[in-house]
Amino acid sequence: MELERQAGSPVPVAEVLLAMQHELDGFELSVDTEKGDTQFHLTVTGVLTAEEPDKRI
Repeated sequence: MELERQAGSPVPVAEVLLAMQHELDGFELSVDTEKGDTQFHLTVTGVLTAEEPDKRI
């Protein structure tokens, strides 16, 4: 996954990961395969970590 800031000031990696956790939790994902559609429900739990959580991106 690649993340590119589009606007605004840089923010700490930890804040980005937390925001992604809140946005993705409960997301419904549909995958088209050769054998038909497959449905997934994404649950994000726990604490997301990074090698440099204080680094600003």
